[in-house]
Amino acid sequence: MKPRNNWIVIIIFNLLLYVISYFSTKTLLLTPEARTFPNLKFLLVLLLTILLVLSLGVAIRRYILTYLNDENERNNFRRILLFTAPLTLLLYMTLFLNYFQ
Repeated sequence: MKPRNNWIVIIIFNLLLYVISYFSTKTLLLTPEARTFPNLKFLLVLLLTILLVLSLGVAIRRYILTYLNDENERNNFRRILLFTAPLTLLLYMTLFLNYFQ
């Protein structure tokens, strides 16, 4: 596969990770305002977040095993993902904390 397509997959992965983090955190922060905690909405959002992140991981693993033939190319792609995913979450957390100040 072309390296350009790998970067598109990495950008889509990080964008989806950001969107999942945004909506799950926003929803989880609003649910403790209910009378009982943990309520059904909290548990469903937590379960849905876990399932979405796991399915995103499975999709990336399937992409790596299916479309990347060379072992060196697979390792480079994994390194880039391991570097960019925490950066995405760090960016999200800094934007999220600045929102509440």
